[in-house]
Amino acid sequence: MNYIKLAKVVRDKAEEMQKMERRREPEGSDQLDEAELLNCLARILEGKEIRKAFGAPGDWGYGTPIGDALMAAYSGE
Repeated sequence: MNYIKLAKVVRDKAEEMQKMERRREPEGSDQLDEAELLNCLARILEGKEIRKAFGAPGDWGYGTPIGDALMAAYSGE
């Protein structure tokens, strides 16, 4: 199946969330992470491997829930 159209819709939603949140909280917030998770989903829909879709744990921040979860997942491979 071709999920490119769905990936675009997901990316558009992520962009909308990012724009709204940057106006509200210029320094960043959890909602920016949520928007980036949508971008990860879009990359998966486009056929990228999980590791490439999410990037490195440090991209999310060491000591953050997502960064720590990625570190655990990657070290278990």
